Amino acid sequence: MELLSFCLFIGLMVGAILFCFLLIIARGLIPALQPKKPDFLSNKYVEKIISVIAIIEIACFAYGYFVEPNLIEVTRLELHSRKIPAGKSFRIVQLSDLHIESEGLREEKTPTIVNLQNPDLIILTGDYLNSDTGKPYLARFLSKLKASDGIYAVPGNFDSHFKSDDIFEKLGIKMRYADKVNLTINGCPIALWLNGGLTPFPDKETYNICVFHRPDFIPEAAEMGYDLYLCGHTHGGQIRLPFYGAIITLSKHGKRFEMGHYKEENMDAYVNRGLGMEGGIIPRVRFLARPEIAVIEVKSKN
Repeated sequence: MELLSFCLFIGLMVGAILFCFLLIIARGLIPALQPKKPDFLSNKYVEKIISVIAIIEIACFAYGYFVEPNLIEVTRLELHSRKIPAGKSFRIVQLSDLHIESEGLREEKTPTIVNLQNPDLIILTGDYLNSDTGKPYLARFLSKLKASDGIYAVPGNFDSHFKSDDIFEKLGIKMRYADKVNLTINGCPIALWLNGGLTPFPDKETYNICVFHRPDFIPEAAEMGYDLYLCGHTHGGQIRLPFYGAIITLSKHGKRFEMGHYKEENMDAYVNRGLGMEGGIIPRVRFLARPEIAVIEVKSKN
């Protein structure tokens, strides 16, 4: 997913090495290169600019690799609906894109943070593993999660490669591939439409939540009359540029639904940045896209 982002960070590393090399030449730290020193490097201002750029690039890469992947952000969203009885409410904690392959600080901290939110529902929106070797760590992670009215999950695109259904089944977590689940939580009538189990005419008296891995069907769900759409997949870009945002999202809508809360017609949608990072040869980096736990409180509008 993050090939372009990967190339950006490789570019940062190469650029940092290049600027450091120019700085070494400018300061004459390698005598053998001193006679070949370019004229422009003799300018002290150029030397300072090179130093600053090299420091910034090294700092950005170090931050994205060592720091931000463990800076979990709890994002809070309060929604209101006339379908919720007066004085009633329920709380969802949404997690997405765990991409577990080992057990680090992020995997250790997240369940504790989630449970402190006292969720009625925990909803998981796909991409749970980066490799089959991560299965025991995923099982331990999921076993720590607590929600008074259950945990529901849908698969993501990675889950066709790294199967985790057996883990969910053993833990009593409902992994659904296309289903509708009717719930009543704190007196609130709720229908979960899981992984594309959509109908053009959802229950008009029920608060209808569409749960899907990708943001691709947000416009269609809004047109059908759903109340809330929960998804992940984009990682918020995982690597973002200041003032521009996600470089790539791999959503058919591009940057239209890259992360966070959106209002589409009368429907709310939330695109979760996820917790983990893709595996393979891609460096495990996040930049300006902190791992996220979304806490969504749905209250009466009366």
